[in-house]
Amino acid sequence: MIGSPSHYPGLENFAARDELVMIGITYRLNSFGWLTLPELDETDPRGVSSNRGMLDMLMALQWIQDNAPAFGGDPSRVTLLGQSSGATAILAMLASHRSAGLFSAAIALSGSPNITMDLKTAQGRFRPPVLTACGLPADAVGKVIRDCLDEMPADKVATLLPNKEFNVGFHLPHSATGAGYPALTVVDGDTIDVPIQHALGGVAAGHRGG
Repeated sequence: MIGSPSHYPGLENFAARDELVMIGITYRLNSFGWLTLPELDETDPRGVSSNRGMLDMLMALQWIQDNAPAFGGDPSRVTLLGQSSGATAILAMLASHRSAGLFSAAIALSGSPNITMDLKTAQGRFRPPVLTACGLPADAVGKVIRDCLDEMPADKVATLLPNKEFNVGFHLPHSATGAGYPALTVVDGDTIDVPIQHALGGVAAGHRGG
């Protein structure tokens, strides 16, 4: 929802202290990275409108594969490092076939494996705030919603997150597994194949890897 690599001062110390290349990844946040609706599915080349933030991360990882040697890096030894939502994103990489071959190790700090949701549920939760912002009735569907979003100022689009599920503030998780925290990563069959917990089970069993 918020943040950037600059929120973590001192990361450059890794590169200064050790023989490694440190690359900070940025991606689309809030609704620009996670909004999903059937109306947007119809115009997305993938046929589904979810997980755009994840697509940005995957593109950055592909860039690293293509360009790491120019900076003295080894594309066969890419380690992901993330904290909080960054850690959860790393766990989500394990649930995506698109991440295959893009990294070889991962360090996930304070992430939650229990926050993916299915596409239908996610789209159902995004619809009310979009309809409210557009001033449309509850039964509105189709082009009228796309037209509204196309004409909406960017700062207003950024607020189109379901408050109850997503506006959690800075507090401890509701449970040790992260149950009750917002689910931004969506099991859409395109970017995320299975719930993160299932993917981690596959890793533990030796069935999957980055």
